[in-house]
Amino acid sequence: MYAIIKSGGRQARVAEGDVLDIDRVTSDRVTGNGDLEFTPLMLVADDGTVIT
Repeated sequence: MYAIIKSGGRQARVAEGDVLDIDRVTSDRVTGNGDLEFTPLMLVADDGTVIT
């Protein structure tokens, strides 16, 4: 499964476990466990099914 996210005016294709080098983000995008939340999510693809 992969997703297309937008961060800092750029788009990236990401999958679970990927490490990204992105611009600094504000703390309101960081969840309680330290993860970043990217909303809106632009696209998710899994087993040939694409969700936009």
